[in-house]
Amino acid sequence: MDVLRDNTGNHRTLPGAIYMPGAGDPGTFRDRVQRRLSPGTRPTDLAEREPAPGVSLRRCEMLESYNAALRAMQLGYRNVLWYRGGLSSWTAAKQQLQPPAAVRDVIN
Repeated sequence: MDVLRDNTGNHRTLPGAIYMPGAGDPGTFRDRVQRRLSPGTRPTDLAEREPAPGVSLRRCEMLESYNAALRAMQLGYRNVLWYRGGLSSWTAAKQQLQPPAAVRDVIN
């Protein structure tokens, strides 16, 4: 799951990532973003791609990914991984970026 907001129109991310800009926004576990991520409303392809029994958070810049990890744990995901090195570590290791596997808007 890639949660970084990117307004360039040419978003590139880690292979297989679902792009969910805004999912790491600050707030509470009762706010609009959390409701959009809740089991009854979260994107079906996130649930289908979820490595049992959790979610892997990829592309972690600043606090957005940490917030998304907390939101995911609040929703009941158990195997939440935070890729702390973020995009800069990924690209420094000469790993490839590609367009997102899927895009889901959680802020509109």
